[in-house]
Amino acid sequence: MLSRKFLLGCALAGLLPLAAVAAETRYVVIAVTGPVSDLKEGQTIEAGTAITLPPAASVRLLSATGQTVSLDGPFSGPLAAPSSAAP
Repeated sequence: MLSRKFLLGCALAGLLPLAAVAAETRYVVIAVTGPVSDLKEGQTIEAGTAITLPPAASVRLLSATGQTVSLDGPFSGPLAAPSSAAP
């Protein structure tokens, strides 16, 4: 009979790749400049989230793969998914 620890380990090992894929669809805000009230440094944002930046505002984002994205205002639209390739 298989032990519970072995079965639990197998189940968790099967779920870990799914967690990695989910993490790759997020960005972390690493810098915000200008009049942007709804974004804060350290905040995580899902790909596809609509962002609005007024003129003279900018945001810099970091993905799980190390990709950085800089957006300058005026900008309004959804965040594209980060590329899956490591830099």
